[in-house]
Amino acid sequence: MKAILVIVFAIFLLMPISVYASQPTRLISRTYNIELIVEDMDEVLEAVRALPGFNLQSNVSQVDAPQGQITRQANFTRRIDNWAFNHAQSTLRELGEILRENEQAQHHGAEIAQLETRIAVLTQEIERLTIMMAASTTLDVLITIDSHLSRVMRDRDRLTGQRNQRMAQTQSVVTVIRLTERVEYAEEEEEEVYEEEEDAAPTFTQRIADSFFTSWDNFTRRGSNLAVFVARVGLPFLIWLAVIGLVLLIILRTPLKRYIKSINLRGGEPNA
Repeated sequence: MKAILVIVFAIFLLMPISVYASQPTRLISRTYNIELIVEDMDEVLEAVRALPGFNLQSNVSQVDAPQGQITRQANFTRRIDNWAFNHAQSTLRELGEILRENEQAQHHGAEIAQLETRIAVLTQEIERLTIMMAASTTLDVLITIDSHLSRVMRDRDRLTGQRNQRMAQTQSVVTVIRLTERVEYAEEEEEEVYEEEEDAAPTFTQRIADSFFTSWDNFTRRGSNLAVFVARVGLPFLIWLAVIGLVLLIILRTPLKRYIKSINLRGGEPNA
């Protein structure tokens, strides 16, 4: 009876492990992006560097902010294992104010299956060439088989490297972190509003001066109006008068010369 209980208890303990092992591996690569506004950049940088995984890329720089101030920005590209990502994500969300957050995923199951099929075919080709090389007796055939075998092995190694790279990508999450330090802007000073003082009553001197300037303005305004009227009316009249005088001079030029010549011949004044 005790032996039966021990067996049942052992099956009960081992059942979750067997169920977990029987589940297929999720061949998915993920990229997580988060952008934060933080208060204390130094403290946040220490927290980010303490996250599980390793940095693929990181940089911290100073940038200009409004009102002539300077702030700091930090960018991290970090690879975090799947088993530790949920805890790392919760830690990042608590470091500051979240501006943007998104996650992208890509399934590599079909690609990895295709690579494994090609690797299996090349492995069979290597085994066949190895058997042929062992059975060959001539040097030319050995050299040909050896050259072909080397090429096939290089192809298999290349595909194996691609398969391992894809598998490694599915076992971790590429986390892109962008941090910006918050800048406290100075409050603008309220503009003081001054009430306009009421105008005092004008004095006798001011009234005389105002009357003089008003009269002068009226005189200059009327004088300018008169000048405009003369220019508009008198100038065309003078132009027409000059034209008429020129025409009369041309017409009466010959008779006038004859009249003056006759006076000169007579040597005296013309009779009235």
